[in-house]
Amino acid sequence: MFKMRKLLFLLGTVGLLSMSLVGCSNNNDKSADGAEKVSVAALNNYPPLIFKQDGKLTGFEYDLL
Repeated sequence: MFKMRKLLFLLGTVGLLSMSLVGCSNNNDKSADGAEKVSVAALNNYPPLIFKQDGKLTGFEYDLL
């Protein structure tokens, strides 16, 4: 029981430290016009939210981005 608690505490501490380091990173992605570039992941098979039509993404979610 004590080993399990110690392991969970260690994993939680490592997880929190890694998240805080990622949050403090200085990533200067800029596009050609000087605006910041934001990367977004989305699944393209949930019509009408986002889907491919004629090889291009379209849908409500795509229009928001």
